[in-house]
Amino acid sequence: MEQGSQINDEFQFEIVDRTRLDQLSDIISDHFYDDHPIFSIFGLNRYNGEGFLDRYIKLGFGEPPMSIICLKNGQILGCCMCVLIDDQKANFHDYEVLSSRDHKYLSKNVQILSDYYAKLGGDMGNFVPNQKYTRLLFAWVNEQYRRKGLAEKMTKMVLERAKSLACKSVICTANSFKGQAMFKKLGFQVMKTLLHKDFTDVDGRPMFQCKDQSYCGQILKLNL
Repeated sequence: MEQGSQINDEFQFEIVDRTRLDQLSDIISDHFYDDHPIFSIFGLNRYNGEGFLDRYIKLGFGEPPMSIICLKNGQILGCCMCVLIDDQKANFHDYEVLSSRDHKYLSKNVQILSDYYAKLGGDMGNFVPNQKYTRLLFAWVNEQYRRKGLAEKMTKMVLERAKSLACKSVICTANSFKGQAMFKKLGFQVMKTLLHKDFTDVDGRPMFQCKDQSYCGQILKLNL
């Protein structure tokens, strides 16, 4: 894939660079919390989310640049944030990312999210042992421009770039059934499934139920 941008009808797709960090952080923080099937049920936003999402956004601006944005007339409509991982010593898992602050000082809802993502993605490294790979952090598209294949287009561009950089695989977590279906369509295989009903409190009660009826989180992997 060429460095720079690709034009597809009315939309433009670009490899994101660090000059977009603040702009993209603002856009994602303003929309992603409301859109995400799990985040939204806890009423989190950029002000009370305690940096939960910011950590992922910053990771998506690593080197070499891997993340993709979608624009129309210069306006950012979506992104696919990811990071290339080449050094296992520098590897990260969801648990490590979310435990960068002392757990007990987090709000109850952020603690629940931290624990959930630790249980889902904490062992992700076991599925990519000693190999160079791309970790897809998350994808987001403006609600007004969904059902146009933009998330799939950006993901395909990430796959092309990962392959061009000699990555052995691309791996991700997905919590919405729509996202899981898209990854499977692109050839990703399910490596792990965590049913939401099995993520319970000390009394055995489910901690949450998604508004869009998504019922599980999954780790998915595509060998390149």
